[in-house]
Amino acid sequence: MKQCSSCGLNSSEIALYCQSCGTAFATAALDPNAPPLPIFENEPVIRDSFLATDSKSRIFEIFLILFIAFGGSFLVSTHHLITGLPQEGGRDSFRWWYSICRELGALVLLWYVLRRHLEGLSHIGLRWNALDLALTPVLWALCYAAYHVAHFFIWTYAGPLLDSRMDVRVASYLFSDGVTAGTLLFGMLNPFYEELIVRAYLMTQLRRLGNNWVIVIAVSVLVQISYHFYQGTWAALSHIGEFLVLSIYFAITKRIVAPILVHLAFDMWPTIYYLVRPIH
Repeated sequence: MKQCSSCGLNSSEIALYCQSCGTAFATAALDPNAPPLPIFENEPVIRDSFLATDSKSRIFEIFLILFIAFGGSFLVSTHHLITGLPQEGGRDSFRWWYSICRELGALVLLWYVLRRHLEGLSHIGLRWNALDLALTPVLWALCYAAYHVAHFFIWTYAGPLLDSRMDVRVASYLFSDGVTAGTLLFGMLNPFYEELIVRAYLMTQLRRLGNNWVIVIAVSVLVQISYHFYQGTWAALSHIGEFLVLSIYFAITKRIVAPILVHLAFDMWPTIYYLVRPIH
């Protein structure tokens, strides 16, 4: 096994690049008469290095994971965008546990698909490092600022067309039945679920298929926005700012821990708030 000098993870003895972060290994001069080294599917190589059949299977896997993970959420989000949220709370304790089971199933599917290619979650950026903890507050501040900048411009140019009470209705829809153990567990699981699938996995695979970073980032942000329209148009579009910051951060660092922690902070804040101050 070869140990990467950059991330410290091991790769195959005959790998040319680190199978985790893509750093090139130092190689000795090759014998011109020696047979060519094989190319492994889990190396971050350009699309031309993939067999056509492998590229097709990876594209199918991307659509399969996204459909199972977010197909239902996209449908519900679109339905609520058209018809509006229920006037009464719509998420009793059972609904939270249903969502937890669905997200756990999608994460298991993600793990299985990665294992089929001799990969793991570390190959899509889930690598722990003290630097991630140090950068999390900075990344959170950037996301917070980006959200409010996007929010300002949306309200400036489209405010009269939007529902100013939508945030109150969303809070009632989510928390009017109280904050239970299922609510808390869902709030802790959901950041891992979204960030690992719609950012780490999706962006990594699109990049390995040869797409440039602009397309990769745009697709990730658009997919993530698509299932947030139950919050209303203005809130969903305001998320463009924070999702864009998180996607750019991942594109630069290839690490997903800090985005998960930032997302965790955003999700748990309203959960804890309505735990302390229930909606009556």
